[in-house]
Amino acid sequence: MREVARIPLAQLMEATVVRASYPPRDICVVWVGGEAYAIEDTCSHGEASLSRGRVRGYSIACPAHGYVFSLLTGERSAPRIAGESLCNRQKRYITRVEGEEVVILEPSPVELIP
Repeated sequence: MREVARIPLAQLMEATVVRASYPPRDICVVWVGGEAYAIEDTCSHGEASLSRGRVRGYSIACPAHGYVFSLLTGERSAPRIAGESLCNRQKRYITRVEGEEVVILEPSPVELIP
């Protein structure tokens, strides 16, 4: 795992949603249920910033077209349309609270050993 950003915990708790800089797509960090969740900020459907979207439970809605993504899995949860593949899953990041900061970590890719 590699650390990619840090956010003040108080800032995240107050704002609920914070955009962490991690070009080219940045990270949407959400405080819900007493924990931080992080997914890629740019919607895979319309290139909109998810950090400008509305949070409901453990999901966030894209402000451009209303597509809803799970903060737990990164998967699009709505709308459900058979056979549609407009949106890919949003990349998820690992979060940890360390003191007064939320640390965002990028998972290491799984390497296959021949």
